[in-house]
Amino acid sequence: MTTSAQHHKQPWSKKLLIGFLAASTWISGFPVAGQAYSQESSHVGSDERVRTLVISEILYNAEGSDDGTEYIEIANLGSEPIDISGYLLGDEETEGGGEGMFAFPAGAAIEAGRSIVVAQSSLINKEKYDYTPDYEFPQVERYNPLDDPEVPNLTAAEWAEGTVILANSGDDVLLMDQELNVIDYVPYINDTEFGGQIVKAAPPLAQLGESLQRYYLTGDASRDFISQ
Repeated sequence: MTTSAQHHKQPWSKKLLIGFLAASTWISGFPVAGQAYSQESSHVGSDERVRTLVISEILYNAEGSDDGTEYIEIANLGSEPIDISGYLLGDEETEGGGEGMFAFPAGAAIEAGRSIVVAQSSLINKEKYDYTPDYEFPQVERYNPLDDPEVPNLTAAEWAEGTVILANSGDDVLLMDQELNVIDYVPYINDTEFGGQIVKAAPPLAQLGESLQRYYLTGDASRDFISQ
């Protein structure tokens, strides 16, 4: 359940996600999770991180202007901290594509039972939602025009050259480790082919300004996420 300060929406799982998901049902695993990415890969991996490190919330369509307002939350459901230095996060599932993938800086980690938020723009998120994100995507005109010196940036990665802009009509979010093993992959609105599989998408938002929040761990985004 999301809590908010007046009309401000804040990432939900800082308070409630870990306990809720710990009690949820885990069935199978995520598509191509834990496997080095290739267009032909179709196996579910057994990497322990697949069961503990998940994309937990996606806000892609805010009330009013979307510019700078988007964010992605990642949760560590495990009992140990996870070093995510060099991990890649973004919306480009194809190497060399035109969307964005960026790397976490050295020393980045998620404590056990905690989550982190990566904002499109830290300063815009602070103003709109009244919270401070843990990281922000690099400065770019329109979507992150002013760098926040208090919040570390993700850095450019060789995987893709674009900017992370989560499309309101459907997109996907990809998390990979330094060796390009897929840790989590979440399409929304439109089912998509990824790693040789058709991956079911999280549902569209029920109401403008809500976010997609993970409530279950079945590996099927159409079941795991709700609009809240």
